[in-house]
Amino acid sequence: GVVPGFPRARLGLECPVAERLAAAPAVAVEDWLRGCLRAARARDAESGTAAVGGHRCDMALRDADSALPAALASTGEQKATLLAVVLAHAGLVAEARGFAPLLLLDEPTTHLDPARRAALFAAIALLPAQVLMTGTDAETFLPLAGRAEGLRTGCGALAPDPRFLAGEALAGENIPSGVNSPGTAPR
Repeated sequence: GVVPGFPRARLGLECPVAERLAAAPAVAVEDWLRGCLRAARARDAESGTAAVGGHRCDMALRDADSALPAALASTGEQKATLLAVVLAHAGLVAEARGFAPLLLLDEPTTHLDPARRAALFAAIALLPAQVLMTGTDAETFLPLAGRAEGLRTGCGALAPDPRFLAGEALAGENIPSGVNSPGTAPR
């Protein structure tokens, strides 16, 4: 699914063996693989792994519109593309199962600009899920005040953040009105 305010993501696999099989006869690929394994045998024995083979496939994440690999994108774009995948997956799971999974997002606002943070909070608010987010900068979560529960850590305990209890939302970074934060009761 598409998550408003986030890049469309495309997941794929990067596998040298599969890429060669798509372009050459299997016998030629077997010969190539046999040669690679033979050349790497000493190094593989020393490291205890095999450097070549079908098990060396990597997941590739790209911006679907620009085809830019996430590995070449800025840190903020990488974060946005990955969040798009996580949020779209949660939406698909909710649709298939009738309820969304519990999401734990560690530092989800890090490297996001204010507009992208607002899009994140709006997307989360629309999920029928309970979402736990962590962060070291409480200010970035204040747009959720009045719609979510904010907790602070200290002295080995969790305590309510009084700014959330007071509903001090920051101007310009609001999530849609009438939508409760996932996992919270209407206030």
